[in-house]
Amino acid sequence: MPVSWDYFVRRNSIDVASFLKKHDCNSYEGLCKLLDERDIILPERSEMTEYFPPPPPPPRKAPSSRRERLGIKKPTPKPKPSSAKRAAAKRTQLKKEAAKEVKDDSKQAG
Repeated sequence: MPVSWDYFVRRNSIDVASFLKKHDCNSYEGLCKLLDERDIILPERSEMTEYFPPPPPPPRKAPSSRRERLGIKKPTPKPKPSSAKRAAAKRTQLKKEAAKEVKDDSKQAG
């Protein structure tokens, strides 16, 4: 025969907080399951709100950066030429200068 929650608490001199802790009830749904097994009429959810704290709010999302809001892409850095390319470019530059000096010498001689 089912009994009411209030009667169960008064009749057994139960401290509700310790009862919930002893039976590992962390939510109203857990309490409902426990009381259904014992054939006790469930209390209203509003009666039990003081024993079950509300869940913590979800963590705030960090605000998006200005670039993301405006749709601006990050500039991509130009890759530095490799040392082999730089050496080849330097040799080419030296050859051009040498060729220019040869032409200048031939103009002055002629």
